[in-house]
Amino acid sequence: MLGEPEPVREALEKFTPGPDDDVYPIIEIAWQSGVLPKKGFDLVLDRHGICSAITMVSGSDLGSNPELREYCVGRLAAALHAQQLTERLKGDLAGRDLPVPDSASVSQLVNAHPELFADDAYHIDTSHLSSVVQMSTYLPAGPALNHARELCVYGRKLAPNLQGNNDAPFEENYDDYLAYLNVLGEKVEEGLARFAAKAEREAAEGATYAAQVYVNLLLRANRVDEALQGRQEVPARGRRPQLDLPRCERTGAAPATSPHWPKPPKPVMTPSASSRGSSPPRVVTPVPGLTISRARPGAGPAPPGRLSPGQSRDFAPGITRAITKHSSTAPRTCPT
Repeated sequence: MLGEPEPVREALEKFTPGPDDDVYPIIEIAWQSGVLPKKGFDLVLDRHGICSAITMVSGSDLGSNPELREYCVGRLAAALHAQQLTERLKGDLAGRDLPVPDSASVSQLVNAHPELFADDAYHIDTSHLSSVVQMSTYLPAGPALNHARELCVYGRKLAPNLQGNNDAPFEENYDDYLAYLNVLGEKVEEGLARFAAKAEREAAEGATYAAQVYVNLLLRANRVDEALQGRQEVPARGRRPQLDLPRCERTGAAPATSPHWPKPPKPVMTPSASSRGSSPPRVVTPVPGLTISRARPGAGPAPPGRLSPGQSRDFAPGITRAITKHSSTAPRTCPT
């Protein structure tokens, strides 16, 4: 019934699709309508794989819903690490008749066997690797972050032409991402010093994105006072870096009444099948922090593994309808 989502949510929680069930309508209700977005994501990842799940997350703005973002990215990191990379590395070594301990980690395998990367070899889709690592900068400390670190250790072993090209402060690709993620581990000062130097260098040239990354990295390390001070010290000729406001709210660095705080989503009016007649359009209120992306005219090409702002990639038929049905621009195709 309208205005009573709990019965629908309870039904979604109990729903287990059969092998031939059409899950697209369920995904639309769970994810797009915001009734149970975690369930919608799980259905896409478990039924259609990592590529489709990456597309779903990349095509949505989850900035003001950090819990959902961390859940989705955490599952992506775990799936790419355990279900693909670890198995394929061990399979590669087994094919070379080399012993592979069951407990060996990705870091141990790639550090002990440089031959795994001979002749520009790779074991997982490099665009998937890049996308998940970039998303992992939002993860809190825990097992998922450890998976992301190991993905970085693997990525830095790849041939340079397979690592992509990123803007500062991540111009050194997986080395920079690993240093960023290590700030939540045992290399806090080393990582902060690395990004402080990058921020100072870029600020001297009038660019402030590196400073924004550094300021928010200070927040991740619970250096709230330093983050606020660093934000004020950005040269006046550049824009001051934006703070990760949901994180500021949790740490007390910024009030919830900040003028830049994301506003509650407005209901989206979507035409129903009978709206051409006298029936009024139905109202769908998106989950907080879940914004369905639309292609932005004039958006330039994105670096490998990264979407341009407003762009989304195509994935399984039907799910595309659920995510982009209100957009007049066709989504792009996700590389496989």
